[in-house]
Amino acid sequence: KTRTEIEAEIAALEQKIQDAVEADDFDAAETLSQGLEQLQKSLADAPEVDAAGADGNDVNNTSSQTRAEIEAEIAVLEQQIQDAVEADDFDAAESLSQRLEQLQTSLPNAP
Repeated sequence: KTRTEIEAEIAALEQKIQDAVEADDFDAAETLSQGLEQLQKSLADAPEVDAAGADGNDVNNTSSQTRAEIEAEIAVLEQQIQDAVEADDFDAAESLSQRLEQLQTSLPNAP
């Protein structure tokens, strides 16, 4: 997984923890916190390379995605951005926003 993907997962998990706490579901919050710790450790070990893989190929290439796939990914990213902002994780929101911009730019040319 890329750093951006892990950061997005972290942001979503932080939101779920917050929701669990607000619902007084502390068992769920504890379980989610353990998953969060694992993700944070994997983030520390994740390669710095995001946009280009180790072989130099663009892992965010949308040229093979259909319009429906791009639209679906846009919807997911918009929710992840909202979750990241609500969790005050602005670094993750920025990374996700950059990917969203790439997708929106590629949408008019999608098959």
